[in-house]
Amino acid sequence: MTKEQLDKGIVIQSKIEHLNCFIHNAETLWTAKVKIRKPKMIFKTNSYGAISGMELELDNELKNEVLKVIKDKRDSLVNELKELN
Repeated sequence: MTKEQLDKGIVIQSKIEHLNCFIHNAETLWTAKVKIRKPKMIFKTNSYGAISGMELELDNELKNEVLKVIKDKRDSLVNELKELN
């Protein structure tokens, strides 16, 4: 393993640890919100009691995945509304 590969591995491991911590925090708490802090989009878990919230800065790939889920939910609601008519 070269020093460059080792450095890249350390960066990737750090990102994985941050994501694992955020996922655990998000699964523990009931609510979250998406904030726009130009030019970035931030996914933030809400604080609850002794559990403090966390922020995750979304890169373009994650932002697009979040938007896809939101669009799918919107489409589901539109279809549900059409079925009522």
